Amino acid sequence: MEKRYLKNWDYNCARLLDALKGIIENAGGRVKEFPKYEIVNRTVDQVIAELKEKIENMERANMQYGVNDAREKALKEYREKLEEAQSFDNTPLILPIYHQITFILDNVYYEYVLDDNPFFDFILWKTPISNNERCVCLGEIIDDKNWLFDSFFRFSCHDDDIKEAANMIFNLLVKHPLCKVDREQTRKRVPNIYNGSWHWEVITKPVQKRKIDF
Repeated sequence: MEKRYLKNWDYNCARLLDALKGIIENAGGRVKEFPKYEIVNRTVDQVIAELKEKIENMERANMQYGVNDAREKALKEYREKLEEAQSFDNTPLILPIYHQITFILDNVYYEYVLDDNPFFDFILWKTPISNNERCVCLGEIIDDKNWLFDSFFRFSCHDDDIKEAANMIFNLLVKHPLCKVDREQTRKRVPNIYNGSWHWEVITKPVQKRKIDF
């Protein structure tokens, strides 16, 4: 299995969507499967290396110039942070790495896409299903990001934050109204019935539908 080394947001997003998948399935929904990878948080190794270097520099300065309170305080903080980073369980997880979840719940199709950059827009497509088909609808920006805790940008994001955020997203998506159906319109020249001239009419094309493929 291919291994991927992810940044904090990407790593925690994969955990988040896996927790959301569990909530959806427990509610009777069906979630589309995406390819899985062996993932680890690459930020941890970077943090450990940086902290070790800072500690070595501080200890070297103490040896050259003598111990002082400011360096000792900084050393204490760096050692505590190093201990925290080294205690992080970076055992590889087997998860999809896509910032997207697609599922069916109560005969409604959902597609929720989180951007690689969490400060950009997140988009939802939500439309009813009929005869194993869904209407093509317009995606809507989901502005509510109250679930996006600061811990998602740290390697030490706790499971409790992941679970709480997943529940918040689930409730947000379920309560959100259906998205507007995409009805493509064109202008067509139509002959007048009362003279030899013509006029424009707006023609609305039939609703486009897509088969459910999972």
